[in-house]
Amino acid sequence: MDRSIVITGASKGIGRAAAHALVEDGWSVIGVARSSPTNFPGVFIEADLADREKTQVLADDLLASGSVVGIVNNVGLARHERVDTIDPAVFAMVMDLNVRPALQFTRALLAGIRAAKFDRIINITSLVTAGLAFRGSYAAAFITGQTLFVDGGASFGTL
Repeated sequence: MDRSIVITGASKGIGRAAAHALVEDGWSVIGVARSSPTNFPGVFIEADLADREKTQVLADDLLASGSVVGIVNNVGLARHERVDTIDPAVFAMVMDLNVRPALQFTRALLAGIRAAKFDRIINITSLVTAGLAFRGSYAAAFITGQTLFVDGGASFGTL
């Protein structure tokens, strides 16, 4: 059985770079994003993680494969905005997409990851949480994600 790492937001940027680095180190990777890039170094699954139900089906399918031993939670969305112009609906969408898929994948795959005795979950966040103009919703989402996964011992067990 191949031991695979799932990477969300894998079609470009940090996710794509993580895929290449992991493959160079001998790992099999499963990339997930809305659109397939050319020449991805592993298996690629097109999926819109903004869809909660489809995200759960995909996470469950990945668990059933039995090969996933780690996750790189990288999917994210940013908007250029000022606090006085933040649309609450857009804020909710940014918060949801930047946090929920990481929670869904982690919850679904954690048992298999633990069983493999590998226990590797990486949550990509951003220095924007330290303060960057016009990125309020994005920063709020990443702060939420950081604090959600900090209590690994309480919510997800010791990783």
